Amino acid sequence: MIAGLGTARVAQQLRRLISGVRSGYSRTEKKTLTAVRTDSAGYKAIAYEKLTAVLTEGVKEQQREIETLKEQNAQLQQGLSELKALVESLRRN
Repeated sequence: MIAGLGTARVAQQLRRLISGVRSGYSRTEKKTLTAVRTDSAGYKAIAYEKLTAVLTEGVKEQQREIETLKEQNAQLQQGLSELKALVESLRRN
């Protein structure tokens, strides 16, 4: 086995997942690609320390998406409140 690497079936799944990436690798993607290795016996292994940057970027991306969705939700809530007020004023007239 490759020293310092944990072997797992997950390594094979991760390798399949990242093998779909074709070109234009970002630094993060390149680190992911080197995180899965094959030892001399053909077993896949993961260098988990190389996934830290990938996972951190994934969390950051999710947080940006959450913030965007929160902003959109606030705008939609404001629009809904305005529509409710308009409907109420039309009912009174």
